Amino acid sequence: MSVSEELLAAMQRLFGDGAVTGVSHSSKVREQAPPEVPAGWESGAAEGLAQTGARLRRTGEDFAATDDDLSSRVDAVSASVRDGSSQLSQIREDHRINRARLAAFADDPEVAARVAELDRVRVQDGSNTVKSAQGQVTGAMFRT
Repeated sequence: MSVSEELLAAMQRLFGDGAVTGVSHSSKVREQAPPEVPAGWESGAAEGLAQTGARLRRTGEDFAATDDDLSSRVDAVSASVRDGSSQLSQIREDHRINRARLAAFADDPEVAARVAELDRVRVQDGSNTVKSAQGQVTGAMFRT
């Protein structure tokens, strides 16, 4: 394996196993509500229970809204990782195919120069893909 192939493979590993999905729990939180105070109850304890129930509902709503936002960000990050990984796979495959085509003529100095140029360009393409994905991930996680 050439140095450029090893470098591209290392870049591919940066993307890990790929995207994560299904991380939201907001729908479960929205389904769960504190019990209502029975209509006939009138006491300090019943009033306290009603206030506690209202606080729990507000807390649940806040959690669900935050969870929706984070889930959206995770989805955006996952899409960026998946796209970056796919692009890098295409770069690696293109590099492998073109390098194999030129390998038969490796003794020719002009072909050797083209192989070196191919290696340089494809490693740069891989680097640009990683940087782009990194920028998209950062943008998704720190949007306001």
